[in-house]
Amino acid sequence: MKNIFSSFFIFVVLLSCHKHDDDGTSYIVDIQIIRPTQGQTSPKNTALPIAVIITREHDQIIHNLKVEVINTTTNKTETVEEKHYHVNGTLNYSTNNYIPNSSGSYTLRITSTNDDKLEPNTKEVNFTIN
Repeated sequence: MKNIFSSFFIFVVLLSCHKHDDDGTSYIVDIQIIRPTQGQTSPKNTALPIAVIITREHDQIIHNLKVEVINTTTNKTETVEEKHYHVNGTLNYSTNNYIPNSSGSYTLRITSTNDDKLEPNTKEVNFTIN
């Protein structure tokens, strides 16, 4: 009897560990790219500040963030950040660690997905490096 109770308790704990406030709802976030701005021109070999605000209504949980920079001249994609968060309502992300080393046209792509990495929400801005 003790083993049955222990097994049931472990089963209940495991089920509750993955429960989030967004279970059964669509994963919709608002992505605001603060930096770089659309059409911005920046010099190569200099840190390009990246700043993003992701919000989700009703303080629901924001899960995954992926930050990519695509050199559209060479079609090369660099992942700047890919991280799993559990943040309620608003996620402020920024970095000064990206340094483009070649001139060309670029796209910053921000993607946020649900806990299972599904339902992607994406926003992009285009900028130039000289």
